[in-house]
Amino acid sequence: MAKLWERLRSSPPLKGAFLLLIVAGIAAAFAFLPNPRESALADAERFAFDQQMRLLRAVHPRPLARDVVLVGIDEDTEARFTEPVALWHRHFAAVLHGLAKARPRAVGVDVVLPERTFDGIVPGLERLAKEPLMPNLAMVGVAAYSFGRMR
Repeated sequence: MAKLWERLRSSPPLKGAFLLLIVAGIAAAFAFLPNPRESALADAERFAFDQQMRLLRAVHPRPLARDVVLVGIDEDTEARFTEPVALWHRHFAAVLHGLAKARPRAVGVDVVLPERTFDGIVPGLERLAKEPLMPNLAMVGVAAYSFGRMR
């Protein structure tokens, strides 16, 4: 072993090849490590946190402070539903029903629904969009085109 080590140290090409193998091995090891979003440990951590929050809400519920809460739609949400956004009336209705139970002071919706009805394709969509969920709450929606004209 000592002879091999001395040979590596004395020969520049062998030393370079050895160092290249070491760096390649380290790079390969890092290439096979999962990133934080895909890691099995990260999944377990997120699951444990969700369970902890559910248990905490069940055992020791606390009233929420009157604060602003933003609910967004991201790419994962869009990928989860098979129908296009123009037919998401049922999903929006479910969210608004949940919000109605919380009795918010105001709700702002930044989603532009289609101008024409799809009630012929999916019966009941129009009713969901017009159903008064929160009678004491005014919901206002305004959309502007990119060139500034109101819709």
